Amino acid sequence: MNSEKLVKIDFVASEGYPAGKKIYYKCTKCGDYVPSFPQHFAECSCQNITVDRAGGRLSVELKDFIEIYKER
Repeated sequence: MNSEKLVKIDFVASEGYPAGKKIYYKCTKCGDYVPSFPQHFAECSCQNITVDRAGGRLSVELKDFIEIYKER
């Protein structure tokens, strides 16, 4: 992942998290980027953010430690 190609986007968690093939979640606790539309399942190394595409689920344990980016 080349973070230089990403642009931070604003969001309101209570309105839901944006998702798509060019959207990535960044865990600011561990610094990992997680694709919002992974092939199967993805999570950051500290497990704060997990995405289960098959189940259509996003889990964010610590909501103050997430940023969302879009690929240019």
